[in-house]
This record gives sequence, C-alpha cells and structure tokens, in this order.
Amino acid sequence: PATRNLDDTATIGPGSRGPLTVYAPHVYTYAFSDGAGAISLSKDDLLRSNAHAREEADGWQAPLVIT
Repeated sequence: PATRNLDDTATIGPGSRGPLTVYAPHVYTYAFSDGAGAISLSKDDLLRSNAHAREEADGWQAPLVIT
C-alpha cells in the first residue's frame, strides 16, 4: 500500500500469492515525510524500513527485492 511510503511499514502478508511471486517495495524513507532528512540519509536510517520489508516479504513467503 502507498502508506508504506510514509510509515516505512506495511501489513504483513497472509501467505504465498503463488509461484514466481517477489515482494519488491520501494523504500522512500524521509522522501514524503521529511525531505530535509533525505539529504543526510545514512544506511542506519534505512534499517527500520528494510527490517519491516523483510518481515513483509516473509509474510508473503516471497523473496525480497529492495528497489
């Protein structure tokens, strides 16, 4: 859902959507909520969003691709 762009998290999937499914969220940390934060973005700033993306992909039983 588009709310992931603001919250860096989404609902955990209820299971597999079928073969060849990939979970590929766009990580927009600070892009929509704090544009100034994006200027000095570090790897540590992305940890929360990426950890949530891993949980979301696991919920869908799909490989994770961060785009």
